[in-house]
Amino acid sequence: MTPLTEKPKIVFYRQRTFSELFNVTFDFIRENWKPLLKYITLFLLPICMVQGLSMNSFFNGYVGLLQEMATGTENYTPAMFVSYGLMLLTTWVGYVLMQALTYTMMKVYDERKERLVGVTFDDMKPYFWRYLGRVIIAMLVAVGIGILIIMLMAAVAYLLSPWLLLLMIPTGAVLMVPYALVTPLYIFEDCSLGQALKRGYTLGFKAFWLVLGLVILLSIIVQFVSGFVSMPFSIFMGVKMFLGAQDNAIATGALMTILSYLATVILSYVSNLLMPIQTVGLSYLYSHTVEKEEGLTNSRDIQNFEQMSAPQWPGYGPTGNRYDDIEDFNNLV
Repeated sequence: MTPLTEKPKIVFYRQRTFSELFNVTFDFIRENWKPLLKYITLFLLPICMVQGLSMNSFFNGYVGLLQEMATGTENYTPAMFVSYGLMLLTTWVGYVLMQALTYTMMKVYDERKERLVGVTFDDMKPYFWRYLGRVIIAMLVAVGIGILIIMLMAAVAYLLSPWLLLLMIPTGAVLMVPYALVTPLYIFEDCSLGQALKRGYTLGFKAFWLVLGLVILLSIIVQFVSGFVSMPFSIFMGVKMFLGAQDNAIATGALMTILSYLATVILSYVSNLLMPIQTVGLSYLYSHTVEKEEGLTNSRDIQNFEQMSAPQWPGYGPTGNRYDDIEDFNNLV
């Protein structure tokens, strides 16, 4: 294998084909899997442990409910709803942290000569906290847009005709596809949220099919791997629920409880471990789209060239008098 120092560095802003976008996503992860794994574990393991507790508590409550149903009674305890709410909260926190961490590591990789070799959190800190705030804002805006679309569809169905939902549902899905470019644009560029929304949707509609294709492909890969990894957990929980429905004491025993907790922690960790795939892919999709539609790299090169070639006018001397060429010559000699 070629040493890291001899590998060409992945250029961020570059036009790429669909296959190149797919390949560069996994090239980045393959090159930087060690620092990614290190910081993902550092950030996520405590959250996964809490998420495991909430998931385990919820499933234990559900198994208990099955046991009660077997005897002809049902009792929905508040603890089940609290556990489910905590499970959703930890899932959201893990998602936000993973996005902010991945964006930060991509930025640091692009700027550091050493890439991510020997990177520390102090190197990432200036970007991480800023990106974390922006990821939260972008996510809340996405939720808000989704709620508005659902409310609009419900209003149309109620006031006009439910059959119009057949047109509104794909329309709503189409409106959400370009938003995939809004978050990376808002992260990597020093712009306001309004500018990110405007440019993100403009660029997103121009590259609509490319965005849709890459989102679907990466989602399929993530869901397939996640489903494969979660299969032992699903089998285990299925057995536990079956025993619970049979009112078997083993279902709520100490050994089964410990094993189910460990299984939920591992499942949570692996699920979060897969999140950077989509984040990295959409980041390179954003950089490709911006480079193709706006020529961002070329415009920056021209701007830098103009600044370098600008005439350097004589300055002012220690006494406040303006240097002319003779004074400059005298100062030099």
